[in-house]
Amino acid sequence: MRVLGIIAECNPLHKGHIDLISRARKTTGADFCIVLLSGDYVQRGAPACIDKYTRSRALLENGADIVIELPLYTALSSADGFARGAVAMADRLGVVTDLCFGSECGDIEVLERSASALYGSGPDLQEFIRERVAEGSSYPEAFTYAAGRMGIRMPDTPNDILGLQYLIALKERGSGITAHALPRTAAPSASELRSYYMDSDRLLHEDPPDAAMALDFRTIYAGLPALSEEDFSDLLLYKLREELFRKTDLTRYYDVSRELCDRIWKALPSFTSFGEMAGMIKCRNYTYTRISRVLMHIILGMTEEEAAAHKASGYASYIHLLGMRSSAGPALSMISSTSGLTVITGSKRSYALLDPLQQVVMDREEAAGDLYEAILWKKTYTHRNDMSRMQQQRTRRFLMINDEV
Repeated sequence: MRVLGIIAECNPLHKGHIDLISRARKTTGADFCIVLLSGDYVQRGAPACIDKYTRSRALLENGADIVIELPLYTALSSADGFARGAVAMADRLGVVTDLCFGSECGDIEVLERSASALYGSGPDLQEFIRERVAEGSSYPEAFTYAAGRMGIRMPDTPNDILGLQYLIALKERGSGITAHALPRTAAPSASELRSYYMDSDRLLHEDPPDAAMALDFRTIYAGLPALSEEDFSDLLLYKLREELFRKTDLTRYYDVSRELCDRIWKALPSFTSFGEMAGMIKCRNYTYTRISRVLMHIILGMTEEEAAAHKASGYASYIHLLGMRSSAGPALSMISSTSGLTVITGSKRSYALLDPLQQVVMDREEAAGDLYEAILWKKTYTHRNDMSRMQQQRTRRFLMINDEV
C-alpha cells in the first residue's frame, strides 16, 4: 500500500493546493493521501485566517483521505523547526511511503544533491545562518548565504528552501520515505488571497485575485469571517501587562531571547495593536515574522520547557485526527497499529490513555484551539440567541466525509 503525505497550511486553501494533491497522487500512485495540516495557528506567527475544521473539510472534499493536525509547537515554529516537526510526524505515522511538496525548480535530484551537501556540512552551517540572521537577513536569505559560504550551490526560492529542509529532516531521521518535488502551479499568493478574504466589501463585490485559480470563497467558507493577529490585540496587551505586574521573565516563553524581552518591555508603553507592537520591536536582528511568532507564544503560554519536551518526545505526543473519508479506514487502522501513538479525535475520551506529559501538551493545544474558536465566534455572532449555535460549533471535533461526496 502506498500512502502519500503532504505537509500544508492551506491558509487559505486554493486550487494550487488541490492541483498539487491531484498531481502527487498520480506521480506516486498512492492508495491514500494524508495531509498534515497546521491547525488554528500558522508558521508566520498568526492565527489561521480560516479555522482548521473548515479547511479540513475542503481538503477532504478535494482529494485528501485523512487530515491530521500538526502539533502546535511545530506549526508555530521557525522554518527548520517546522520542517523537522512535520517530517517527524509523517515518519512516525508508520505508513507514509511518499512525501510530495511544491517546488519552483521541480527537480528532486538537484534538491537532493544540495540537501546531501548541507546535511554533511556540520555545525558550521548553523553558525553561518545565525551570523546572517543577526545582521538582519530573513531565514531563507540567511540559509542561502550559509550554503554559499559552505561552497554549496542551491536555489534561493522559498518553496525550494522549505523542500530542502524537508529533505534534510528526512536524512537526519534516516527515514525511508521517498520525497518528490513537483513543479509549483502558478497561483495567487496566499497573502493576496488572505487580503481579499479579509476585506468583506471585496469579497462581496469582487472576484478573487486570479479567479481561475481561486476557489469560490463565498461558498466554501460559508461567510465565516477571517481572523488575523489583530483580533488578538486586546489579549496581547492584557497578557503583557499581567506579566509586567508579576515581574515575569519573558525568556521562559518559547524563542524569547533576553534582547527580545527587553525590546518588548520597551515597546509596551506605546502599545496600540498586535501589528504595531511587532513593528516597533522589529529590527535588524529580529524579523517581523519571528516577533509575531514570539508574541503568539506569549499569548498562548508556550514555554521553552514545553518546547524542549515536545522535541524530546520526537515532535509528536499523539495523533490528532481532524477528519477522514469513510474509505480511509484501512489507512487509519495501519496508523493505529504501527505508529505507537494514541489517535485522538478531539474527544476527552482518549485523555486517560495519555501519560502526564502528553496530557499537558493536549491541554495546551485544547486551550489554544478554544481561544481561537471563542474569538472567531465572537466575531461571527453578536446576539445572545446565537450562543447555542456557538456552543454546538465549538463541540465539533471530528469530520467524517462519506465517499459519495
